[in-house]
Amino acid sequence: MKSTSRCIKLGFFVFLLLFPQIFYAHPAWVQEGVVANYQGIGSFKKDGQYQGGAQMNIVERVDSVSNGRIVVTSTFTEPTSGYTFTNSSSYGPNDIFGAFWVDDRAAQNAKDGDKVGIFTVKRGPYQDLNGKIWSNAVMLESKDKVEIRAIYDERTGLLIHYAEVYPNQETYIDFKSINVDLSTYQTPAGVGDGGTNETGAGGGFNLPCCGGIFLIFAGFCLALVKG
Repeated sequence: MKSTSRCIKLGFFVFLLLFPQIFYAHPAWVQEGVVANYQGIGSFKKDGQYQGGAQMNIVERVDSVSNGRIVVTSTFTEPTSGYTFTNSSSYGPNDIFGAFWVDDRAAQNAKDGDKVGIFTVKRGPYQDLNGKIWSNAVMLESKDKVEIRAIYDERTGLLIHYAEVYPNQETYIDFKSINVDLSTYQTPAGVGDGGTNETGAGGGFNLPCCGGIFLIFAGFCLALVKG
């Protein structure tokens, strides 16, 4: 698990180096008060057979935006039992990935077939759980020992699907809604107000939507429900 995490971080650092001309920044629409809702499903397997799972409602709330640093609270709720878990994360001006977004400029510049560390970039339409077709989606996918897939809207950088598939567990997280109108959003000509990076490439990486935390909480809720 730790070696896979290091590979992920390395892959996305390579991604940063591929586009040194871009002024990385959080999308301009990522502002205090923005709330995005996701649906998550975590399942567990043994010897290739599903042993159970749990559904989660996930709320991503932007708590603050200051000097390019963004603080997000993620709330996971199991709808049947009502059990809730919260997690806080922060993203600096050099972080190309956020809790539920990627820098829109990076998404727009990624080319189909690019190899980014352990990931491959794929572009094309994607239909979400609501039936909406995202005509310009950008997917980062790895099918090594662990299958990881993150799909973003090219125009806005919004995360619309995320998956982690291990031999004994799976996580799927899908976009449901957001409280801001992104239908007319266009990437600003300059560095967005949601965060700034005046030095170009660099930065860190945070796994979007807290997939690992999701699985831990899903397992906890599943044990409670069975008990």
